[in-house]
Order: sequence, then C-alpha cells, then structure tokens
Amino acid sequence: MSKNCEWCSTQNKVISMYIPESPVLEWIELKLIDIDNHFPDKSLTREEEIEIILYDEMIKSIRPGYVCEKCWKKDQELYDKYYDSNDDFEIRLL
Repeated sequence: MSKNCEWCSTQNKVISMYIPESPVLEWIELKLIDIDNHFPDKSLTREEEIEIILYDEMIKSIRPGYVCEKCWKKDQELYDKYYDSNDDFEIRLL
C-alpha cells in the first residue's frame, strides 16, 4: 500500500520519517516578523494569539509520518530561512 504525503497528499517519492505536525508556513512566518517589528505599537487580537500558539505547537510537535521529497525540501528551505542557527548540523535526503 503506497502512502500519501501528509502535507500535500501526493504519492510521489513519499518518505517515512519523523515530521512536525505542520511544515514551516511562510505566510505565518512573515506575519510573525511583522508582529515582532511592530509589537510595541500594536497589540495582538485574541485570534492572532491563538493562531501563534497553535502554529508554534504544530511546528515543534514531532511524530512519525510520511512526507514527499518536494515538501521536505521546501520545509527545510523555509526552516533554514527563518530558523537557521548556523549550526554545522544538516539533514540530507539520500
């Protein structure tokens, strides 16, 4: 039985690995940067607070799952863009 990617539903090059509940989402990362840049001047709505809490929980909750190579590479690219800590550690797909 072939597995579907849990992030995009494709069956192409799906890999079993430990994955977060959600990939890094660029639109919310940009929103977080905007909030951070204007935080002293702007208060968060209740909806924004909930959105941030849920997103944070989803990207740090790791579990076994199935993701296609395309989604994994995109997630890694966005992770490096927004969370790169300049460590020597690197994940490579074989």
